[in-house]
Amino acid sequence: MRSNLAPVVSAVFIALIAIAAAPNVAMARESIVASKPLPAPVGHAQPTPNGFLSDEDANADEEQRLSKFDAQQHLLDEQLDKSLNICRC
Repeated sequence: MRSNLAPVVSAVFIALIAIAAAPNVAMARESIVASKPLPAPVGHAQPTPNGFLSDEDANADEEQRLSKFDAQQHLLDEQLDKSLNICRC
């Protein structure tokens, strides 16, 4: 009879340990979560206005460069149209 009683006693002992430890685990989780929010992973942070540089001069240079390119392309398009001799009636 003693051999049948050993597994039951050990199961009850393990259950008592689990019940006693459950509140401590729950309190530990709450303290970790309540302490402060975790930072966002790299690449997932929300942008802020301070994170952007004022590139007004660079934007103006880029717009001027694109304007020159567009004018040049327009001239090339006109030359191509004249060389194709397309009738636009």
